[in-house]
Amino acid sequence: MSGTILEPGQIEAAASKPPFTNLPPRDLFALRSERLTKLAEDHPLADYLRLLAGVCQAQQQVLDNPPASAPLDPARTRECFKHAMPPLAADTLVREGAWLPLLDAWLDAFAVPDNLSVIAAIDQLRRADSGQRKAWAVALVSGSTTACRRRWYPFSAPRCNWPGPTGCSSSTSPTCANAKTRPSAPAAAHRPWPG
Repeated sequence: MSGTILEPGQIEAAASKPPFTNLPPRDLFALRSERLTKLAEDHPLADYLRLLAGVCQAQQQVLDNPPASAPLDPARTRECFKHAMPPLAADTLVREGAWLPLLDAWLDAFAVPDNLSVIAAIDQLRRADSGQRKAWAVALVSGSTTACRRRWYPFSAPRCNWPGPTGCSSSTSPTCANAKTRPSAPAAAHRPWPG
């Protein structure tokens, strides 16, 4: 294993510099939508790319006009910092349901294309109660895609900073009985996927 050995003085200097974070642009999802729309021209997967462009466009609308939400609990935030834990960890926030108004806003903003499979998936998501939505979100955040219905896959690709409907709560669920095994991915509690 090769590397640089730090000398005394370099260690302290390296430890005192905070990491630089380059935040994504405010119109990230609009840019993705435009790019996907351009890619769809004369492409064999044009319908799928236009679907993803619509998903991104709805995400941008929600980002620009988010629904009202309850403020974060200051005591919880202090405890997270005290124990060096992320205060907005998706794997814990997903169970609380504060993201559900964001999902409802996204469902309102999403222009459903004239495709029976997409219409059925969005209708199922709209009719699902908060418990079912949370179960799907927990499956997504935990990286469990083995029990997903294929109709949810397009909605997991351009995911945002809130969990989306891409998983099922149980492999024994009747709605997931025909699911194929898919490779697991790391938890979705990270940055949005690159544009």
